[in-house]
Amino acid sequence: MAAATAAEHADVEAVVDGDTRFSHAALHDAACTFAAALVASGVDPGDRVAVWAGNSVEWVIAALGLWQAGAVVVPINTRFKGAEAADILSRSRARVLVTVTDFLGTDYVAMLRGSGADLPALETVVVARGPVPDGAESWDRFIDRGSPDTLAEVERRGAARGPEDPSDILFTSGTTGRPKGVMNSANTKLAGLRGLLSCFDFGPDDVWGVVAPMSHNAGWLYTALPALATGATHSYFGKDEWAPLAPGLKTIEDAIEIRRRVLLAFELAERQVVEKGWHPPLNFVVVGGGPTGVDLAGPISDIAQLYMRHDFRHIDPAKSRVILLDGAPRVLAPYPPDLSAKAEESLKRLGVEV
Repeated sequence: MAAATAAEHADVEAVVDGDTRFSHAALHDAACTFAAALVASGVDPGDRVAVWAGNSVEWVIAALGLWQAGAVVVPINTRFKGAEAADILSRSRARVLVTVTDFLGTDYVAMLRGSGADLPALETVVVARGPVPDGAESWDRFIDRGSPDTLAEVERRGAARGPEDPSDILFTSGTTGRPKGVMNSANTKLAGLRGLLSCFDFGPDDVWGVVAPMSHNAGWLYTALPALATGATHSYFGKDEWAPLAPGLKTIEDAIEIRRRVLLAFELAERQVVEKGWHPPLNFVVVGGGPTGVDLAGPISDIAQLYMRHDFRHIDPAKSRVILLDGAPRVLAPYPPDLSAKAEESLKRLGVEV
């Protein structure tokens, strides 16, 4: 899939993660480089490679790369503690773990080691982001393991991969007991992907915001993979200069940045009134009336109208405007008209201008 999309949409932007941008061709090359490093590390077809990290371009590269190497991805929930992650690593017999040490202030390597679990199958821990502790390997150093010979082996394995080969082991959240793992094949993944794409008309000019964790099907199978399969990506419609002023919403880090900007807007307005006696209008514009835009506009209005209206001495947050824009005739256009109407009615009750 990745190779086909790279061939058809080579120069189209595939992934945007902060300041990092990959075209489909560059993403495919990066995935093959990661796969070559896995082969050089002794990872064989069918071996398990776990990913315990928040949504990021490294997550995408690792998943696509390990598939190219014939391995099976084992996503680990970012909410899991060290003992829970160790249990999944032990039962899946993962040989490689791709993780981070700085996700929202959490060091997953330290949590894992703190569990005291014995993981004899785990041979390599790759730190995609954050400080690299002793005994682990940085992302850059790991991918340097590859060679022309291992890259050739990756091409051979990719060509030999069949639809019934295992692709991933997804574990439940564990809220009702010990997490249970379910093995999926490439065929089941593609069936789900085809089913989703058959319901919508998506293409290279469309944008997918990956908000749900990619450790869950909602983030990986139903959001990230369709975007990669169709060539869709985050876009400013040829107005890339908008990017610093209009952040996208694809990751937890993006959500935190948007929250920071919203709260800072009120703080700056309060300060400007004190210093100059006035402040510019507080207008928050959300572009896109799909599920993400609708879910974002409502909470922003709630913050202004309810939660912060008594927190300032010189400004009235309730007088700010939240405007939701979309080129479609109604919000949530893919949904039935009655549900769209109810959503719009709810937004207007919250003070959102649609």
